[in-house]
Amino acid sequence: RAYDVGLSDDAGGGGPLCLASKVRARPTQPHADLIDEYISSTLYGVKPDVASPPLRSLQIREDEPGDVDGVRMTMFYYDEHLSSNSSGHFDYNYTEADKCHKPFGSPVWCMTENMANATYRGFNYPHQIASYWAMYHVARNTRLRTRRSWQWYLTRAARTSLKLNRASVGFMDGTVAREVLEALKAEAKIEREINAKVERLAGKQEEESAPNRAAGIHDMNKIDQSGVAATDAVTSSLTPPASFASYAKTLEDNMRARQQHWANTPYPYGSEFGFDTTGQEEVVVWNLYFGNVSVAKQTVDHILSYMRNSPTWAYHGGARSWGDVGNNGKYLATFGTGAKDRGQMHYRSGLNMIPLIEWYRAFPDEIFVLEIAMGAITGQMANVDAATGAPSMMFHAVPHMLEFDPHSGDFGLGFFGNALESGSYYVEHPQFGQLCFLCDLVGGADTSGEATSSLPTVRLAPRDAYRTSVFLEPIALFAQAECGTISAVEFVKHARTVSIWFDEKSAEICDVLRLKVTKTSTQRDASRFRVTTRAAGALVPLRKVRGAFVAPLLDNGGTEIVITYSTLAEHGDQLPRAPPRSIFPSSNGELSLRKERAHATLA
Repeated sequence: RAYDVGLSDDAGGGGPLCLASKVRARPTQPHADLIDEYISSTLYGVKPDVASPPLRSLQIREDEPGDVDGVRMTMFYYDEHLSSNSSGHFDYNYTEADKCHKPFGSPVWCMTENMANATYRGFNYPHQIASYWAMYHVARNTRLRTRRSWQWYLTRAARTSLKLNRASVGFMDGTVAREVLEALKAEAKIEREINAKVERLAGKQEEESAPNRAAGIHDMNKIDQSGVAATDAVTSSLTPPASFASYAKTLEDNMRARQQHWANTPYPYGSEFGFDTTGQEEVVVWNLYFGNVSVAKQTVDHILSYMRNSPTWAYHGGARSWGDVGNNGKYLATFGTGAKDRGQMHYRSGLNMIPLIEWYRAFPDEIFVLEIAMGAITGQMANVDAATGAPSMMFHAVPHMLEFDPHSGDFGLGFFGNALESGSYYVEHPQFGQLCFLCDLVGGADTSGEATSSLPTVRLAPRDAYRTSVFLEPIALFAQAECGTISAVEFVKHARTVSIWFDEKSAEICDVLRLKVTKTSTQRDASRFRVTTRAAGALVPLRKVRGAFVAPLLDNGGTEIVITYSTLAEHGDQLPRAPPRSIFPSSNGELSLRKERAHATLA
């Protein structure tokens, strides 16, 4: 099974992707070091001290012949005769070679060197982009050590994302390209500010004394004011071959072309195989991104045809899977019988959750969609053995098995979704009252379902795996900590105030706190959010840097960020009409998300 040990495809790429996803969501120095080592010695580097020639990295480097920035099919291969004693370059004891009856065929997928060096499979790329994106986040937003600058990681993420080109199918964990695009846009803005400052300073050079010029350059370096690597943009030894703005434009143009193709395709969520449900993630994500809600809704409805609500944990958001156990798993429970595998909580569950939960945040009246998404988020965690921490690719639900597969396989793909979207979700339901998904309501919940608008102060404690994101359904407020761990949230509706506390351990990795604050839906009338921190008894406005509000850490921990807001009615505005509900395929309603964004006032 060349993919399992070859570090590419979905099984081999799943391990690094899994850890990179965790590092992005909740970084620690040991875990960041491991991803850094993987990048430096395998993904974009070699190990000359322990490896035998030919020395090749998983991604083709600029100093190598071939498709530069291409990702190879596998790092594990046989010689052209599938010999058991040679790779074609050096002697090797292939103990499983007797199972290689033919190259590139299920269930073993043995490969020759020529096959292994192919770079055409676009599905292999997002798994590796995630490692660069995670380390960009670590280098840019935390105080943890990294081997490279944040610019290097972001440039690698950008160049690898561009290799996706204008592919007509959606890729697994392809949402990472959207995250890279957003980072590129944020850095391009800083880039423009720095260039403008440099030009202004250059124009004054003849008028200023040397000390004043030095002071001006020092002031320029504070433009970012993130508290992390503020001078990287002007002092890094890296000189990118293109600006971040250039990368952002090309990547956005490519993704828009893909979105427009899907918008004009009756059934846009195709993949490599007929049984796959892997294209839906990107179809929804990019159609929402570019404002085509109708196509996004059509695909969300399609997901709901195979991902359902159920009182059984393995089926609730489970997205039954078959076909991948042959090259990723250990137990071939139905192989050769003609029956299909019944794999629950496979990565399809974790990835199809992404469009569901992002749809819910845009249309929070549809709690049905949130319930299924929550089943998928928690189901991915159920695949992790509580005693050892070892992940399983899926749960075998065929009656004679009912066990987790011993192989981790492609688990990392579903875990990417878990790490990206996990968070605490507070909901006020008209029938069931206060609900807290992946969080505890401190003091208990009011389940009457009545008079939720007059409820007293709501206090919640996050209980998700990362504790960095909170969604408050009554006001469609989504708060995401780019650095810092949330310990508690207080929501006082009558005072129109939200307080978010960060624990003292945030100081272990953060020089400053970074919090993104977004209103995700126009179905709620909260607007004009004001983000502050409490200092000496007063509320001090926070500055927004690269899309996130930056707050200093208190020496004794317990930093509080306070968000206040008003309502649309106070400003003479009204809620726009809602689109048709997405409970099952129904008539599509056209609603422009760009118009929604124009109505929704973000912080």
